[in-house]
Amino acid sequence: MSAVSTYAQALFEAAREREEIEETLENLKEFLGVLHESDELREFFYGTHIPESQKRRAIDALTEEMTTSTRNFLKILIDNGRTEIFEDVVPRYEDLVEEYQGKVEVELTTAVELSDEMLDRFEGCHH
Repeated sequence: MSAVSTYAQALFEAAREREEIEETLENLKEFLGVLHESDELREFFYGTHIPESQKRRAIDALTEEMTTSTRNFLKILIDNGRTEIFEDVVPRYEDLVEEYQGKVEVELTTAVELSDEMLDRFEGCHH
């Protein structure tokens, strides 16, 4: 199992235990968005020249409103020097959430247009 999958799985288990799976996903996406918007934060979060203790304090301040799972996860990445995998973990975590919720993306291709009744029947049979 890759590091990305291992971290995503561990985060998912922690979030499930705390019953904050979806909120954690929202938090991760929010943090990812902020990282993309701010060169300073990106350099700070990914930079190797900043002491871990300083990064942890900053993460605490930045993620005050976020779930415990999100906050702990970001700190674990910092402690383990694995911040570079963060952006790959988020979509993997999202996959785990969707699997857990029973959501699977399906693309249906038919030779003829399906009636609403047929579509409803199809949607009902994959639960």
